[in-house]
Amino acid sequence: MKRSEKANILDLIENMKMLHTMLAESSDDLLEDYLSTCQQAAISVGDLLEKDSPEGLQDMICMLEQYAEHCYEITVRGQCTAEDVDRLDDLIDAVTEKIEKLSVKIQVVFFPYKAEMWDSLESIYMAAAADPDCEARVIPIPYYEMDQTVGKWVLKYDGGHFPLGIPIEFFKEYDVKTEQPDIAYIHNPYDNYNLVTSVHPDYYSFELKKYVGKLVYVPYYVNAGTLSDRHKNLPCYGHVDYIILQSKQAKEECRGMFWYDKMLALGSPKIDRVVRKCKEGVNIPESWESVINGRRTLMLNSTLEELLRSNENIFIKLMKFFEFIRTDKKIAIIWRPHPLYEATIRAMRPELLAQYTELKRFFIDNGIGVLDTTPDISFTVAAADGYIGSPSSSVVNLFGAAGKPIFLFDDKITGILSEEESRTLMFDSCCFVGDRIFGYSHYPDYLFEISVQDCVDKNKLSDGSGAVQAKVRPITNISTDRSYTYPYWYMNELLGKLYFSPKSAAELAAYDTEKGEVKNIYSNLSFEDIDFYRIQACDNSIFLMTAKYDLIAEYCVRKHKWIFHDRGPKLLFEKSGMDQSALIEGTIAYQKTAYFSTGITNRILSIPAGTGKFEIIDLGMSSVTKDIPVYLLGASEEGLWIEILSNAYKKPDTMGIYLAPWKCLGNIEDWKYFPLISGSEDRYGDGVTSKFFSMAYDIDGYMVICSLRFKHIFRINRKSGEISLLAENFWSTIPEGHSSMVKGIAIKESSVTADESHILVQRFADKRMALINVADNTYTEFAPQISDDDLKTILKGNDGFRKEGKNGCFAMAESGMYSLKYFLRQFGDTGWEEIRERQINALESFAENLDGSCGGKVHNFVKKTVFDEVRG
Repeated sequence: MKRSEKANILDLIENMKMLHTMLAESSDDLLEDYLSTCQQAAISVGDLLEKDSPEGLQDMICMLEQYAEHCYEITVRGQCTAEDVDRLDDLIDAVTEKIEKLSVKIQVVFFPYKAEMWDSLESIYMAAAADPDCEARVIPIPYYEMDQTVGKWVLKYDGGHFPLGIPIEFFKEYDVKTEQPDIAYIHNPYDNYNLVTSVHPDYYSFELKKYVGKLVYVPYYVNAGTLSDRHKNLPCYGHVDYIILQSKQAKEECRGMFWYDKMLALGSPKIDRVVRKCKEGVNIPESWESVINGRRTLMLNSTLEELLRSNENIFIKLMKFFEFIRTDKKIAIIWRPHPLYEATIRAMRPELLAQYTELKRFFIDNGIGVLDTTPDISFTVAAADGYIGSPSSSVVNLFGAAGKPIFLFDDKITGILSEEESRTLMFDSCCFVGDRIFGYSHYPDYLFEISVQDCVDKNKLSDGSGAVQAKVRPITNISTDRSYTYPYWYMNELLGKLYFSPKSAAELAAYDTEKGEVKNIYSNLSFEDIDFYRIQACDNSIFLMTAKYDLIAEYCVRKHKWIFHDRGPKLLFEKSGMDQSALIEGTIAYQKTAYFSTGITNRILSIPAGTGKFEIIDLGMSSVTKDIPVYLLGASEEGLWIEILSNAYKKPDTMGIYLAPWKCLGNIEDWKYFPLISGSEDRYGDGVTSKFFSMAYDIDGYMVICSLRFKHIFRINRKSGEISLLAENFWSTIPEGHSSMVKGIAIKESSVTADESHILVQRFADKRMALINVADNTYTEFAPQISDDDLKTILKGNDGFRKEGKNGCFAMAESGMYSLKYFLRQFGDTGWEEIRERQINALESFAENLDGSCGGKVHNFVKKTVFDEVRG
């Protein structure tokens, strides 16, 4: 018997007993009405029981018939005595006792909409379907997709596309108002707020909740174990009873929100499906078997984001990858482009279609592997031995849960690196300390010293026609914990020490350049979950900027004291009109004061070092710039050098570099404009980035403007205002045989620093560096390479598999040190079997119930709440 039916019967009997108390004292007219009502109720109870045919049905029907007959006798007699009431009570109590002993089934209904997302509910359904206390029903519901070409909603229904063996029911034959299920599961959380896809309005969460006992939302994605800001406040949260989360950390991120207690950190049914498929094994299609031919397999994942970001570079990379695999008899590729990959090329990158067509032809004709068009991603995860490809895909997390090795592409590396290129370092930060240059690289996590004696020799400086050999010496690893890819991010120099901003590390790190010692600096605030990224030295303080929080941490070096600034940053973000924090995009230091910008407002925050005070400054308030964000680039005695980010607001007349004098920061009419953008057509990119520049450095009477999207850097004479290009040949030439890492050439913003007359820069293209004399515009070029012996020492005991931050996946990320060739050679020999246990251990915070038991635990929890309410 359904729980709801049993509850309805007991409610009906309770009403009958209430009428019994009124029979003895009622008038003749009312007595007849009351007795007639009791008779009809007894008949209704009998009908409901016969519909379910429970055990002991005949005894209960017999008692109900006796009850109805006695009601008739009282009606004929026209008088009801106390003995009559007792007789009616005894009969109905006997029926009640038998009904209360009846076992009940709760109705659990699933309302999926897209068949391809069924895996987000499947393991919960399997647990409910196997439960003798439950009636599990699957009702695929209609949904709408917006057709942008005609501007209309198109009705869709996926009922015919669900896996075989799932007994689906047609939605028109299931009336939720009549059925009133005990539990219902949904996986679309947007209700009427989605502009692309919408379930039918009858199935919005606020409509379903009117008729459902417990309404449960289960996400249809797998993430890195955290909850993005856009998923912390979804429309359905106010209506559902429970929200299934992947990890305890994701729940903790929602502490303080009114739906916090609704959240159940029990894992993901999508992970359940992958775990189950891996345990059971899959039957590889015969068409695959003939191509794979016993080789180890890697699933190659090609995403739309990667395509649109990298353009033809990704095809250049894949072709070189396929050429390498063609000569390797140990590996086959299961290539799975996004279902809309070719359609997106035709619509948004038609110039790449021929290149993509040729790439597919080469892949098929040369037996590189199989093109995967199967609808079930969990099948592919179970079939493949490992993952290779884009890092920006939830598929990565499924391979992580399956314990299979993962290699993440760096799409700026377009080919198979040579041994020489693998020994060439890419620095996150460089610093001058006296006549020494230090470079920090997170891959590997190591500090290096660069010898530039030959480079700064006046006789050696050139126009780029030659290059010198500069020795690069490994100094020390900054973090002893090699669990994470990014323990630290950037560095800055102060008073002869190098300070490193902690990304996943729990402390600030400092390297004493005289003593050669690394020291960890702790605070009473846990840094491990904060994710610092920028670091700025100012006077006697080190400022750390966070990537996710409204917080600036200041360490006063001489006083060994921490100051945490949250009021100023919060006020800065509040005045921007943003509901949540954004990155602090630009930071500079000038005359003992640190200045910060957000890139989303025309206001900046100033913090005098060591004082704990702050000021919010409005820049250039006018009708032109009132709502246009600014980005701080640098400072000189004349004022602030800023970029107006008007390209993001489609106001090209104000876009560019400005000098805002200190005495009139708030009056744009007194600012001086430098037309770096309008006068330079030699740039790359498609306008995705709102910023054109990264930093401006005050060097020897010039402002050196470093670019993010131009193929060169600029030099502005501070007195005359004359604009020229700095080290032009260095930015316009890529040596033969070297890989172009980006479309065009760009400076790596984090690898720029300066002393009194020189600036050291590194280009993305081939990682070559230039030490540039700013005054006479000459430079020396070199490749920062380490020796084979030094490389072996650095990589000893470190195979390259690490977590991409505390909440990232466990993978090998492509770099010069850990190249594609390095990963493939070991994979072909051993499949990287040795990392699997480490991988599972590293993902403990990624999701609960990685053993595949999420669905069963979700079902048991929600079912128990239903039965507890019945008992209560």
